[in-house]
Amino acid sequence: MLARRRLRHIYLLNTELAPRFEADGSSLNRYDDLHNPFYPRFWRDRLLEPTDRQKPRGIFTVDMGDLFGIGIPQEWTELVMLQIRRCLQHRFYLLTKQPQNLVKYSPFPDNCWVGVSATNQTQLAQALYVGLARIEAKVKFLSLEPLLERLRLKSVDFRDAGISWIIIGAQTKPPFYPPEAYFGGLEQDADEAGIPVFEKNNLVRNWQCTRPRQEMPG
Repeated sequence: MLARRRLRHIYLLNTELAPRFEADGSSLNRYDDLHNPFYPRFWRDRLLEPTDRQKPRGIFTVDMGDLFGIGIPQEWTELVMLQIRRCLQHRFYLLTKQPQNLVKYSPFPDNCWVGVSATNQTQLAQALYVGLARIEAKVKFLSLEPLLERLRLKSVDFRDAGISWIIIGAQTKPPFYPPEAYFGGLEQDADEAGIPVFEKNNLVRNWQCTRPRQEMPG
């Protein structure tokens, strides 16, 4: 991994870490966090990058973390959302595993695609009804990657949550390629709801895909 090898020293130079406290409110010894390249850090100098780029582009926001994750300071999230509102020429993709934290930032600006990750039936229900159904966003999507069990919901569930796209993918490390039966019913429900499904290339393994491939907007 780049964070553990070639880019490790760059990550460790950033000392603006997410806070961590003892149960009594006292701060913890941060030595281990400072030397952990995966511990959440805030890169203030990168906030201005979208402002400096006038040509419209799609930007995956916080691709190695979770902007709405547990323990992420609200100030960090609010600063990123402020820049998104200032850079209407770009499209920002926001993906979280914590759907319950989305509602405090709703309504989202129109240049946001807001998505929730789910790998099983329980997480899928939470993504829809704890998160996406409770927010306002021009585009909402589900990222079912990796898909680890058979999923099925009624087409009305997708309509009620206002889902615009569904993305399905496999697990690559360790490899797990879900059989078509895991998502066949889900795709049928999505078709009935008129929601496009994007199958990632890593999904096709032991079966021949005959479904017309949907192309995600750039």
